[in-house]
Amino acid sequence: MPVQGQTTQLLKPGHNCWALARAERLAFLIDGEAYFRAFHQAVRKARHSVFILGWDIDTRLRLLREPFAEDGVPNRLGEVLHLALKQNRKLHIHILVWDWAMLYAGERQWMPLYSI
Repeated sequence: MPVQGQTTQLLKPGHNCWALARAERLAFLIDGEAYFRAFHQAVRKARHSVFILGWDIDTRLRLLREPFAEDGVPNRLGEVLHLALKQNRKLHIHILVWDWAMLYAGERQWMPLYSI
């Protein structure tokens, strides 16, 4: 237990995280619509990498309510990722899925990028 006046650091670079950095801005996304819209925009702006971690990822997921963004970019996850890769060949997209049901879902498309 820390002594009064002492602080303990939860995250320790090289031990339980890669690095610590100060964020220049922060936003709390309360509902799914705000989250998916922000994600759609972030993928389109990504220069180096995109990381997606989740239980159940379906590339047919609609990120926006409307069929296309204002600039014509599609709204479905797989199409957005595919377009991002076509526009930036240096972009790396990493996807970690840990839902075993996905292995048994024959009709589900989890990586349409392999069918290009």
